[in-house]
Amino acid sequence: MLAASRVWTAGLRFACVLGVILSVTFFVSAPDMHRRDLAGQTEMIPFWSVVVMRIVTAAIALGAISALFASFIPTRVRAGSDGLLLQWARTERFIAFRDVARVDQYEEKANGFMANGVRLTLRDGSYKNIMGRSRDECEELVATIGRAWSQHAAWAKQIASVDVSLERGAQSLSEWVRNLRTMADGAPRAASIPRDQLFRIAENPATPPTQRIAASIAAASENREDVKARISRLAVATANPRLRVALEALANNDDTELENSLETLHKKTGP
Repeated sequence: MLAASRVWTAGLRFACVLGVILSVTFFVSAPDMHRRDLAGQTEMIPFWSVVVMRIVTAAIALGAISALFASFIPTRVRAGSDGLLLQWARTERFIAFRDVARVDQYEEKANGFMANGVRLTLRDGSYKNIMGRSRDECEELVATIGRAWSQHAAWAKQIASVDVSLERGAQSLSEWVRNLRTMADGAPRAASIPRDQLFRIAENPATPPTQRIAASIAAASENREDVKARISRLAVATANPRLRVALEALANNDDTELENSLETLHKKTGP
């Protein structure tokens, strides 16, 4: 799971177990708290107070149990050609390689616990720790990320200027897609781009996502099986979830899903 260290994880689990025990104990003992002694006198505690106490303790117990289970859920790391997708429970975070400054393995010891993990230092100065189960696991993850990161750096050196005709600009989404699909079909227009050049743009993971999907749409204008297979392979190699969904929709000829994913991608990354 994502954590700064195993000390934090162990502490969380201990607190959860303690919270469950205390909450259950308090919940069970609530019926015995109907009376209390006040200066030698006996006073009845209102029934609604007991009900509220039971509800509160039950909520605390359920929260502690949920947190305890959550502490055992590992983080899955998917290294694509464009970046890393970190998935934990039902949440995910994409980190583009262009935003990564360093990748290091770390070991920290505190209060008798040893933490092994991988630290991603980002260009904005922040960092993300990915805790591993063992030193070997962390070394393997660092090597995997390092290889993908190095390949991305090599791709970044090959970025050429992108034709402005691929940009959406002020066009509506449907108009933009319609114009893109006329670029590689042999139509006699000044904005036509050779299909090989379009794929060089689409398959370069260092190219901005909106330009990659625009080039893919233009390259797939003839609806050829070999082109769709190539775009499917491109989707598999892509870690950015929004771009991957758009590429999959394009390969499957799902125009409705394509437009939805394009809108989402455009809002996230901008023009």
